[in-house]
Amino acid sequence: MLTAIAVMLIMGLLSGYILNTSAGTGEETFAQYHKEQAVLLSEAYTEAAILNILNTDMAAVGAACVQNMQADITTLDQGGVAGVAADVANLGRGYHVDVRIRYITNTINNPRPTNITTGNCAGGILNLDAGGNIINYNHSFVPVAGATIAHLAAVIDVYVRYKNVAYPNPANAPWVTYHRRTLQKI
Repeated sequence: MLTAIAVMLIMGLLSGYILNTSAGTGEETFAQYHKEQAVLLSEAYTEAAILNILNTDMAAVGAACVQNMQADITTLDQGGVAGVAADVANLGRGYHVDVRIRYITNTINNPRPTNITTGNCAGGILNLDAGGNIINYNHSFVPVAGATIAHLAAVIDVYVRYKNVAYPNPANAPWVTYHRRTLQKI
């Protein structure tokens, strides 16, 4: 009788350990899934930002400067309701993507001088001096006699935020942010 009780006690402890390990593995798999989705979204939105920059004629008079992109995505989450952005804000289901674009440029022979150098992008240019003038970081670089190189590069920051819906109360779960920075010559 004592042996049977001891065996049942050991089996109960072993079953509890197996159940706990399974739950932990499930949570880790779920967290890894969310992070992989965030990585893929950051890559996709980086490419979308580059295409948006290339598709915008910043040399046209009055053209807007591409500096931000945002999206709320609920269709990638199994617990989310497709197309309902309120889920991201209220319950934390899905992903919030925020893209911020800043430029590094010079004024010498710049193919896009109209808006890059006249102020439409002034808040998005990284190499400005205290007076708001563009610092020509490659001013003295002359690869061929008499030629200068015009540069326009974009620093693209993509932030993908999501909440762990396995948290005891998903509405109060802390945000998890994945950040990707890309320097792209335009």
